[in-house]
Amino acid sequence: MNKSPLPSVGSLPELEDENWDEADLTGEEDSMIWAWGQATLGRLGLGKTGQEDSKDSKVGTVWQAHWNPTPMPTKRGINWVKVSCGSSHSAAVTSDGCLYTWGSGTSHQLGYTKAIQTHPRKVEIAGISDVCAGNQHTLTLTDDGSSAYQFGRKFVSPQVRPKSCRFVSIAVGSWHNIALSESGTIFTWGGNEYGQLGHNNMEGALHPTPVVLDPADTGLKFVTIGGGARHSFAITDFGDLYTWGAGGYGQLGHNDPSQHQLIPKRVTHLPEGVKFVEVDGGTWHSVALTVDGEVYTWGAGGYGQLGHLGKEDLETLVLVPVKVPFPKNTIIVKVVAGDTFTLALDKGGNIWSWGSNLAGQLGYATTGPHQMALSPRQIPFPKHIVFADISAGASHALAVREIPPYLEMDMQHLLVGNSRQDFQVIFKETKYNLHYWLLKIVIPKTDSPKQLHKKFKKIPKSVTLKIFKLFLNYLYTLKISAPDTLTTTEFSEMKACAEAIGIPALSTWCDSYQDSLKSPLSALARKRITPHGPQALSTVLSSVLKDKSTCDFTIQVKGTLFQCHTAILVTRSKFFEAALRSNFSETQKGMMDLQLPYPSVSSFEAFLEYLYTNSCDGVHGLKLALSVYLNSSYLSLDAEPKHLKLISHCIAVIYRSVTNENCLSMLTKLHNANPSGKVKEKIIQYIVDHYEEVASLGELPLLPTQLFQEINVSFNLNVLQKFRALQRQMSLVTPNSATSAHPTPKAPGGGSVNLGSSPPDHRTGGLGAHGTHGAHGAHGDF
Repeated sequence: MNKSPLPSVGSLPELEDENWDEADLTGEEDSMIWAWGQATLGRLGLGKTGQEDSKDSKVGTVWQAHWNPTPMPTKRGINWVKVSCGSSHSAAVTSDGCLYTWGSGTSHQLGYTKAIQTHPRKVEIAGISDVCAGNQHTLTLTDDGSSAYQFGRKFVSPQVRPKSCRFVSIAVGSWHNIALSESGTIFTWGGNEYGQLGHNNMEGALHPTPVVLDPADTGLKFVTIGGGARHSFAITDFGDLYTWGAGGYGQLGHNDPSQHQLIPKRVTHLPEGVKFVEVDGGTWHSVALTVDGEVYTWGAGGYGQLGHLGKEDLETLVLVPVKVPFPKNTIIVKVVAGDTFTLALDKGGNIWSWGSNLAGQLGYATTGPHQMALSPRQIPFPKHIVFADISAGASHALAVREIPPYLEMDMQHLLVGNSRQDFQVIFKETKYNLHYWLLKIVIPKTDSPKQLHKKFKKIPKSVTLKIFKLFLNYLYTLKISAPDTLTTTEFSEMKACAEAIGIPALSTWCDSYQDSLKSPLSALARKRITPHGPQALSTVLSSVLKDKSTCDFTIQVKGTLFQCHTAILVTRSKFFEAALRSNFSETQKGMMDLQLPYPSVSSFEAFLEYLYTNSCDGVHGLKLALSVYLNSSYLSLDAEPKHLKLISHCIAVIYRSVTNENCLSMLTKLHNANPSGKVKEKIIQYIVDHYEEVASLGELPLLPTQLFQEINVSFNLNVLQKFRALQRQMSLVTPNSATSAHPTPKAPGGGSVNLGSSPPDHRTGGLGAHGTHGAHGAHGDF
């Protein structure tokens, strides 16, 4: 393939490192992206290159395996919706259409000039709905599908504009791109050494070109596409799977490994009734998902990446799709393939993995010389954490966590529950009990319940109960549920409600959203069309808190009275729900004297602001964060998943404030207040990590005996873990070439193929690992 005559960015100056204020970064509980696998070149986005321990690159190379999934620290307020892993770089898209990249940028695949970027960094393009990372390039799709951006291999291209159509989805291989138009036509461009472009030749293409179909397949409409290293996939609207490109290891599923396929060919060797909805490919294997949530794999499985081969069969090529066994009742909703491993996301938001684990890409530790898992295993995450998206690269993986909209959910519960309603509306002979203190803030120019009643009476009787209930839900959440499902008539009814009540923003939204449904905007872009800003509900509830005229409950803290709303307290906190629904005479009188372990006016003000708005902005500084944390634990907020955001924020602020000088006194206070708390564990870990410096201050012997023993136990465990990690790394090493550690699938004709980069040649002089590891290509070279 000839180089595209695109402007080189090699002469542009390299960007400087960004200044990251740790106070603005997400913590363990509120990070949305989790990363694991090979850590070199910053591809995990954890703020490190993965090579910090390397003192002499000549000593040898190491995988820098990151066995345990780790939450990626990112700037607060970013809502991630899509991730993609390449060979040695990563990319992600936010809900507002921004693109971020990180990792290796030696081929300018990051979209800016930076050799190694260790944190997600924003690319200066907007309106992005999708991204795919290849070996050394990145492909993106704009909101309206009118163009795509591609960068990498030392060139940054202008927009790729399809002629006479719009793209609706994209996919990539190692060096080729695939795009699907709104009419169901497939376009490809890039490298074509094995016919992966489907142009009935092996010549590369600089621009999007339609694939060539067999005359018998004319008129097919494709709805899904996918890419392997040197092969490609497409699924029709009937669920039929077509594959083309490199097929020497059975990865095309045509029961014939002897030749490559130059145009799309249907996979026919399947059990009766099997229909596919999703497909992806690694270097020598493929994985597909059926409409019933079942997984099929085929191709080379020498690393266990097929998930259904025994140890004795790893050298066998699987030439047709074979079902992967999962525990009963497991329904898979997404599958992705790395170089030599596979990931699956189930309906419950759990992630499964199998295949090679040399770099920790399976998300858990494996034993034995081969470092692999031959069948799916669920990656262990905290129970309350579920995921919405996954991606697999050469030897690393990323996942986007699904964080429920807890505040919105609580407000919906408030609408349908029985929590001190003080306003009633009758519509079509049905009574609805509501909260005037909320409606007077949401609905402009509302001065009294009587005036509000008049507004509701203006709603036309032609509005259906469905739309009226949806409108009430909007009043409590400031969002319209499932707008894509509304008909033109229903939009008109919603607009009539908005105009009757007097909410211009909602009326305008109805027109704007209807217009967007007629345009080529992506679903992600339409989600950004809202009646109000993303923080609108928090802003409204902050105003509710400040409106003391509608408060119906008083909390006394350290002699200071705080006016609150019973409905909010009961809905947002189980502690207050139990207290306010009890028969204690104090609460029956509308007042509570709250005895907190660390009473503070500023602390409780920040706590109330969080309870109403779900915002942690008011919690800053060591003293305030420590007080809020301990009081929140006393109120049992740490037992409710929806409040882990606050707990995590407090822990992060406290831990950032720890110094060698204050860590022991802080530990003593935490132990006295909460002997088993998370912050205490963090402080002990800090002391272990800075043991020599802390010990030199001479205050360790002054600690209570129990605390002193806990620190020593933690220190010894830390040393033991490092030693075991060293043993694991040493077990992966052979003096010259470690490829023999894995069975190698036989190539057609009796030869063999090197399944990828060698595992590490590791030499060390102590507990620290030294050396670097070169990039292992995403869908690596054949």
